[in-house]
Amino acid sequence: MGIRAKSNFDRSRTIWTPEMDRYFIDLMLEQLNKGNRFDDHVFSKTAWMNMNSSFNERFKFEYEMDVLKNRHKTLRNLYKAVKNLLNQKGFNWDSTRQMVIAENKIWDEYIKVNPDVRPYRVKTIPYYDDLGIIYGDNSARKKGSSAQPECANKGTVEAVHEIVVVDDCISLRQEVEDTTETTLNATTNPLYSRTRTYWQPPMDRFFIDLMLEQLQNGNQIDGVFCKEAWKEMIASFNAKFGFNYDVDILKNRYKTLRRQYNVIKNLLQLDGFTWDDDRQMVIADDSVWQDYIKVCIYM
Repeated sequence: MGIRAKSNFDRSRTIWTPEMDRYFIDLMLEQLNKGNRFDDHVFSKTAWMNMNSSFNERFKFEYEMDVLKNRHKTLRNLYKAVKNLLNQKGFNWDSTRQMVIAENKIWDEYIKVNPDVRPYRVKTIPYYDDLGIIYGDNSARKKGSSAQPECANKGTVEAVHEIVVVDDCISLRQEVEDTTETTLNATTNPLYSRTRTYWQPPMDRFFIDLMLEQLQNGNQIDGVFCKEAWKEMIASFNAKFGFNYDVDILKNRYKTLRRQYNVIKNLLQLDGFTWDDDRQMVIADDSVWQDYIKVCIYM
C-alpha cells in the first residue's frame, strides 16, 4: 500500500497504488507541457528532480529518483504492449471499460501463440490515452488491421505482471473476476457453463451508489436487500453499461465487496494499523506490516 517492502534478498520494492500511478502520470504530463522532455521521450534531469520532489511530498515518501524512472519504464512497456495488441486484427479499445476487447475465439487463438499476453484480457488501463501522449503518437486506439501478430517481448510481459502488483495479504485489485454459474451475458462463451465478469472501478462505483440509494429508500432489511431492490439495481446497471446480466452477477459482487470490507475492518482493529483518508488506504509502520505479513504467510 505504497510501502517499501523488503524481500529475502534485502531488496526494496515499491508497491504502486492506482493513486500513485495517476499522480505520477500527471507529473509527467505537466513536465511534457513545460517542454522538459527531449524528442526521444527522455525527460531532462530538472524534470526528474521536480517530479521526484513533488511525488515524495504528495505521498510522504523518501524515494530516490530511480523509483520513478523504473515506473516510467514499466508504464512505457505497458503502453507499447497494448499498442501492439490493438494493431492486431480483431482487437479494439473499449472506451467505457478502458480495456482491450475482442471476440472469445480471437483471444483464444492469439493466446495460444502468445500465452504471456493473457493478462490483457482482463486488464483495465484507465490512463492509456495519457500514456499515448507521453510515450507515443496517441493514435494507438484503432480498429483491427491486417498486421500479423507479434509476440510480446519480455519487458512487455513483465510490465503486465508488475502493473497489477497489490499489497501483501490485503489484496484489493482494481479489476476483479467474479464467477457465476450458468449465467449468460456479453462476456460468455456459450461452450461453457460458467460466466466470467471482469469488474472495473466505474462498475463498482455505480453499483455501490445503487446500493446506497436502495438503502436510503428503505429497501434493505437486516442487511438484506429485498427482491424489488435487486430488480431495480440490475436494470439500472445493465442500462448504464450496456450489459444483459442476470441479478446473480450483482449478488456475487455484493458478497465480494462485503468480504473486502470485513478484511479491512478486521485489519484496522489490530494495533498499529490506521486509515489514511487522503490516500484512501490502510497504513502502518514497515515493522508492523512485516510482522503481520509473516503471520499471513504461515497461516
